[in-house]
Amino acid sequence: AEQGGNRGVAFGFPALGLSYYRLNISQIQPPGSTASAASGRQDLGAIGTGVPSLGSFTLDQFGATMGQSIGSHLVVASTLKLVHARSETRADLDLGTMASFGALRLGLSVRDVRSPTFGSGDEAFELARRARAGAAVITPSHGWLDRLTLAADADLTTATVDGRDERHVTAGAEAWLLGRRVGVRGGLGKNTVGDEGSFRAFGVSVAPFPRFYVDGAITRGPDVAHDRWGLDLRVTF
Repeated sequence: AEQGGNRGVAFGFPALGLSYYRLNISQIQPPGSTASAASGRQDLGAIGTGVPSLGSFTLDQFGATMGQSIGSHLVVASTLKLVHARSETRADLDLGTMASFGALRLGLSVRDVRSPTFGSGDEAFELARRARAGAAVITPSHGWLDRLTLAADADLTTATVDGRDERHVTAGAEAWLLGRRVGVRGGLGKNTVGDEGSFRAFGVSVAPFPRFYVDGAITRGPDVAHDRWGLDLRVTF
C-alpha cells in the first residue's frame, strides 16, 4: 500500500513456524536390464549394501509453516518451502489438516505436493508426493498423569526410499508427567509392502524451564539403514 509517500507491508497470521533441514541423499545404481528401470523391493540401496551408487548429494530445505482454525473443530496448515539440490532450487508445498471432536483427533498430511524433480536423465531425483492419515485419543489428566495419548497412523501412498518400497503403518503412546515437565513416548511400526521386520521407537522430553523443552528420540529397525536418532530444542507459547 502507498499513501502520502510512505510505503508499508504487513502480514497477519495466527501461527508461524520456520524450519531448515539438510539431508544427505544417496541414489542406487539402476538395473542393468533393458526392461523398465523402476526400483523394486529387492533393491537394497546404496548405503552399506555394496550396491554401486550414482552419487550422493545434499538437499537443503527452507520452510515457513502457517496454520488457521476453521470453526471450533478443524485446523488447516501448510508449509511453503524452497528445496535446493544439485544446484537447482524448486518451490514445494506440504499440506495438513486436523479435526477435533472431544477426545478424538483425526489428521491428514500430504508432503511434497508438487513432487519437484532435480537433475535430468538417469540421474534425475524426484521428491515423490507422500500422504499419511492418522487418529488419536487424548485422555484428560488424572492424578500424577497429566495427559495420555494413544495414536495410530498409516501411509496412503508408497514411496521408494534407498531403493526400497515403503508404506508404513504405526501405533504408539505418549504420556506427560510431573506437571508436563517430563514426557515419554514409544511406538511400533511395520512396512506393509516389503518383507522387512517391524521397527520400534522411543523418545523422551524434559522441560528444565517452563515452556522450554529438550527432546530426544531413538528408532531401531530391521537393519542399519533404519537406525536413527534425533535431538531438538523447543520453546512453546
